[in-house]
Amino acid sequence: MAAKAIQKIGDSVIDSLFYSLSKMKKIGINSVTLSSINNNIRFTDSTGTLTIKSNCHINFDNALVNTNFPHYVYNQNSEIGSEGINFEAEFTKTKKVQELNITTIELARDLHRLLDHIDKLPNNPPMRDKSFFSKKPQYRAAIIKYLSEINTAEEFECFRGTQRIDLILRCNDNQKNWDNQTHATRSFSTSLPIRVQEASFLLINMRLKDEFKNIVKELSENIFFSVTGEAKEQGNKEMARRHELRFHVELLKSYLRLQAFCEINLCRRQGETTKSQAKSLIVHFYPSISIPNMDLMLQRAPRIYRLLEIADHDWRFLDIFDELSPCFFKSVIKSAVNFEIWINLVHTGNIISYEEGLTLGNKEKRRIKIEIVKEYFDISDVNLEEMTNDDEL
Repeated sequence: MAAKAIQKIGDSVIDSLFYSLSKMKKIGINSVTLSSINNNIRFTDSTGTLTIKSNCHINFDNALVNTNFPHYVYNQNSEIGSEGINFEAEFTKTKKVQELNITTIELARDLHRLLDHIDKLPNNPPMRDKSFFSKKPQYRAAIIKYLSEINTAEEFECFRGTQRIDLILRCNDNQKNWDNQTHATRSFSTSLPIRVQEASFLLINMRLKDEFKNIVKELSENIFFSVTGEAKEQGNKEMARRHELRFHVELLKSYLRLQAFCEINLCRRQGETTKSQAKSLIVHFYPSISIPNMDLMLQRAPRIYRLLEIADHDWRFLDIFDELSPCFFKSVIKSAVNFEIWINLVHTGNIISYEEGLTLGNKEKRRIKIEIVKEYFDISDVNLEEMTNDDEL
């Protein structure tokens, strides 16, 4: 079959194409598309796409190409007349990707510095005390400086400016106290009198009437539960952030393993993929699942996994800084290339170019897929071709 097709095209055509490709590669052309139906050629590099289309049918067997006259009329209102011109040329610029902002870059640099000190963090890192560190960069700098000065995780307990949180989210005890306090509050059919004693009493003496004390205690109790309740809710939010990150990674692992399982054990109809099969099976067993939410999590999850991987899967690396929410990995770093630049900065401390970032992403995705599936299945005698060749999850 292959020999017959080669014979049909001809050795000279194939040789000239490969020769042309080698020359284009040297000048930075990433891809070339030829369409004999549309009579055009499309060249793509990092700056954009050039499409050249023939205005008329030319029999090149009988025609000589005149190199002394303009071949192309350009779409940018070229001053060259169209008479005698055989081709139209149109250039479409690649949409410029917004560069990483300084805040995101500084976070990456701090994470890189943190890599050398992860083992000095407690197993359940505390959260930032906002009353002590109102700004996140100050907190990161203080944490990293302190970690560089200590030798063990036990010494971290002396660091000031954090709040301890429970590793496991428990029933909100504060909510119980709040409910009890609310029910215990007296209910009045009329407003309370605001004057209950003469203003001659000094606070410093604390010689106050009982009625005054009762109202003050009641109002102070409301204030106390509000302040402590807010602090506990902040702790709950922080634990929710950490749990969300773990849910994303677990979803990624199970989804990729299910996708691989489908590829090996099921055949596919035309237009069907291992991804569509995996989703159909999930919906079959759990009809109430939110597929849009799952899809959004799957967009974030590989990035979370790769950051975790840099720290040898030590969750303390992602737990310590509250900037690293699930939304950060998709909303703050929107483009795939920017993420490659950012993750490389975390890993090496160096910023790579846009062109280098373009080449890294797909390779890393394929590697991660195989790695995750191998942790669960023995794949020594199988070929996960469809799954690994798919650049998307």
